Amino acid sequence: MSADAGRPALATEGAFFQAVWRLITDFEATLPETLTTPVRVTLAGGVAAALYTPTRLSSDVDALFSHRVLLPAEAMAFYTDADGQRRVVTWDHNYNPILGLLHPDAEAEAWDVARGPLGRIQVRVLSPVDLAVSKIGRYADPDRADIQALWDCGLLTADDFRKRVTESLAYYVGDTGWIEARLESLCAQWEVERAQSDPRG
Repeated sequence: MSADAGRPALATEGAFFQAVWRLITDFEATLPETLTTPVRVTLAGGVAAALYTPTRLSSDVDALFSHRVLLPAEAMAFYTDADGQRRVVTWDHNYNPILGLLHPDAEAEAWDVARGPLGRIQVRVLSPVDLAVSKIGRYADPDRADIQALWDCGLLTADDFRKRVTESLAYYVGDTGWIEARLESLCAQWEVERAQSDPRG
């Protein structure tokens, strides 16, 4: 499991993602051998954030699928975190990208992570900017922290983020003002942070 050339290394070696990988490969084993096209599993949510910022953990896996799938209801994988605590990760059966902000090209432009050992699954992850876009809609505390972590790691720019959010909003109906306000607040905050970190003052 490796990152694409020119992209930051993804945190696939830690105990958390190894548990996620077991969950994914267990699901792959339920797919028929006659499957002609691999199922694309595009990771989103906290699991995607954890691939970019390794200190992030999540208890469930948010994912978009290229096929209609039936996920095992009781599937889970266990791991031990850095504090020695036993934790579990499961599929999020309630994840619904239709109700959140997502660019229409997000799946097509997701980054490759790995192919399943049986060749029936292709695992991908939302790019940093699309992951941030997906999180500005809900914007709970973990979402705000994830967006900021992507910025802090140098995986986002304010210009790219603003452009992607604006493009995404063009495909949605309803009141977009609250997302636009969040976007401008974030970008203004980042401009202040950038100015403060510039040694030229």
